[in-house]
Amino acid sequence: KGYIEDKFSRLDVKATTSNNEIINIEIQLKNEYNMIKRSLYYWSKLYSEQLNEGEDYSVLKRTICINILNFKYLKTRMFHSVYRMKEIHTNEELSDIEEIHFIEIP
Repeated sequence: KGYIEDKFSRLDVKATTSNNEIINIEIQLKNEYNMIKRSLYYWSKLYSEQLNEGEDYSVLKRTICINILNFKYLKTRMFHSVYRMKEIHTNEELSDIEEIHFIEIP
């Protein structure tokens, strides 16, 4: 999909767990400075593609994006960061249906 001096720079794997969770794993070797927006886009696409016209929203499955990065990207000192949607004042989780992981291994 992308190349760094003729070397493969990105790999995407889509998997479904035995619990029917949908997981997208992306290995990124080159910092293109767009990982957050890209992860949100991939997550939303995986999530929305689950639903066909006329189907009930209850068929939507937990969707997880895992980004394995060959560079430092986030401000945190942790090498593994996990994000979910939360209420900003109470920190209450809205749902566990979405999850985005960043694993930074520079």
